[in-house]
Amino acid sequence: MLRYWYLYALGIIGAYTYAWLTIRYATPVYQQKATILIRDDKSKGGGGISEEAIFQELGIAQGGPTLSNEVQVLKSRPLMTEVVKTLGLDVEYYVEGRVRTSEMYPVGVVKAATYELTDEGYNVPFTFEILDEQRFNLTLRDQTTEHQFGQRIQLPEGAFTFTLVGGASSDNQYSCIFLRPEDAAAGYVGSLGINQLDRSSTVLDLSFKHPVPSKGIDILTSLVEVYNQSTIDEKNRVGKNTIKFVDERIKFLSSELSDVEGNLENFKKRNEIPSEISSSVDMLIQQFNEYDQQISLLEIQKSMLDALSSYLKDKLTRDEPAPVNLLPPQENMAALVTRYNELLLERNRLMANATAANPVVINLSAQVDQLRLSILETIANTVAELRLNLSKVRERSDLYMNKLGAIPAKERGLLEIKRQQGIKENLFLYLLQKREETALSLAVAVPNARVVDPAINAGGPISPNRRSIYLTALLIGLLIPSGLVYLRYAFTTTVQSETEITKSTRTPLLGSIGYQSGKGHVVVHKNSRTAISEMFRLLRTNLQFLAAGEKNQVIIVTSGTSGEGKSFVTLNLGITLALSEKKTVVLELDLRKPKLIRYLTQAPAEKGITNYLIGQMDALQLVQPSEVHPNLSYIASGPIPPNPAELLLTHGLDNLIAELREHYDYILLDTPPVGMVADALLLSRLADSSLYVVRQGMSHKSSLALIDELHREKKLPRLAIVFNGVQAGSSYGYGKKYGYGYGYGYG
Repeated sequence: MLRYWYLYALGIIGAYTYAWLTIRYATPVYQQKATILIRDDKSKGGGGISEEAIFQELGIAQGGPTLSNEVQVLKSRPLMTEVVKTLGLDVEYYVEGRVRTSEMYPVGVVKAATYELTDEGYNVPFTFEILDEQRFNLTLRDQTTEHQFGQRIQLPEGAFTFTLVGGASSDNQYSCIFLRPEDAAAGYVGSLGINQLDRSSTVLDLSFKHPVPSKGIDILTSLVEVYNQSTIDEKNRVGKNTIKFVDERIKFLSSELSDVEGNLENFKKRNEIPSEISSSVDMLIQQFNEYDQQISLLEIQKSMLDALSSYLKDKLTRDEPAPVNLLPPQENMAALVTRYNELLLERNRLMANATAANPVVINLSAQVDQLRLSILETIANTVAELRLNLSKVRERSDLYMNKLGAIPAKERGLLEIKRQQGIKENLFLYLLQKREETALSLAVAVPNARVVDPAINAGGPISPNRRSIYLTALLIGLLIPSGLVYLRYAFTTTVQSETEITKSTRTPLLGSIGYQSGKGHVVVHKNSRTAISEMFRLLRTNLQFLAAGEKNQVIIVTSGTSGEGKSFVTLNLGITLALSEKKTVVLELDLRKPKLIRYLTQAPAEKGITNYLIGQMDALQLVQPSEVHPNLSYIASGPIPPNPAELLLTHGLDNLIAELREHYDYILLDTPPVGMVADALLLSRLADSSLYVVRQGMSHKSSLALIDELHREKKLPRLAIVFNGVQAGSSYGYGKKYGYGYGYGYG
């Protein structure tokens, strides 16, 4: 990996530059916080008995996650839409600075005083260039027009009037964007966070994230106010429905009472009844007062229950809260209707943000339907009981009336009209009383939430997070180069390191030869101290360990394919052995594509071992001295034969090697690539050890399997690997291991 240090340096520098630019041009975001207390109104009545307990005894009450429901209501888009309308957040103002565009709140330098938008006017930037205190240029959809402040502007996007609010700089550009309240509310809801402070409490922590702290504070403050107003409105829906119901009944009774009073007046005129008779009738009415009051009260109760039953059955009002204050003084009936209204209001609030398929809505709807049936059944039973009581009271009244049969007919008629008038007057007064009681309850409605901690800004910006961005940049700056290096190795089919060799085969690695960028092929010279010279000296030393004390005179040098540097290694290894005062001869036995002698003499030999094997030359004529060193000789390949493999199998070659053994310390055989032809395997009978040349970046990884097979099956004697062409600076290269900072090797 260290050979690619420059990639990591570039990656880290680039990532940190991008991180700095991100922080520099990012708009800082601040967090605002507030704390509210949600009042728990489940326990009522002051007597220690909660409605929840009453309903559980009746088998119809179920506890619900009311606090969770209030959280959903606070995060609802309708509620936030009302906040947007209250604060005028459907228009956003911006100023374009040198680094970034910043929002101006509550209004910009140029304010939209009035506007009537069409569908084309939303989400389109209106850009202002202030010319002076009276004129400005308006750029809209790449079209610029000049206008005056305060002038009504008619555009396809709508009608607008813009005013200059404060001082403006001609160097800056100002803009505004008109948003649909619903769209703006959806964005603000995403920035709103609500958490329960403690499971055992009803305290909620509200948080909001926005680039303009004052705007976030106003949104949180207004949200609580709008929420409280909405809860008050919900609570007052029952009272308002009750007042509406009572007003309708009063209007109807007023008409009936007026008719009865008119009948009474006409009856007196028609029958010329004096006031004293009327007074006597009044006395009789007082005597019948007890029965009349009972009948009147029972009639009122029956009328209210019949009206409530019709109200609950009517499809137009079945989803509206039912009147409570008009019910007879029966505890179970009032408790049932109160619970019915609470569940109905709760369901309606959830329906604003959920569908009818929501499990909570389904559960609440089932409870509402069950309570409605229970209320209707209770009403039916109560009405039946009232009818029975009415029948009994009327029987007593009729008995008493029979005793008064002696009263003249005119007086009895007057008495009957008086009784009807009294009943309707009592009912009218009863309704007026209930209306005043309901109106009083509306005036004292308590909001649902109480502010514990008002909205404030929670300190410095929370975004962008400098530490997180820089750490992420460092990670990316390391990961990208690592990924590139990994991909390079993953998709590389050639051998790149000593580690790949040692992991793929048990064949010993004898040494590594660096990469030579020059054109010369002879790199080892007397008294040379270059890195590549030291590599060949190390290879010479390792040859002794390869033999392990046994005879190691004839050495085969081969490779997998052409171009891996076997001739280069053979020549320079021979020179290295000659420099150690060892008589060395190199044989160019690659009869198909000879290169060795050309590297040494710069020209191919006209005669060589091919001529010897076909009997045209004797052994003494084959060996030629080299000009590189007196201890180094060579035998050229000669003309390229048509049958090289058959020539290498002749006994003449065996005899030649046997004779060379007597005169030379080392005999190096430069053979054809073993991965392409079998010539090297044919020569294995003559050798004491074998060197297989693998070149970095050229030898295929699949060739390592062939090497392992040759070593395992001993097809080549004492096989070892020479890693050639190692790039300088690599973690596995010679320069890294031994401290040579040069870039030498075969090229």
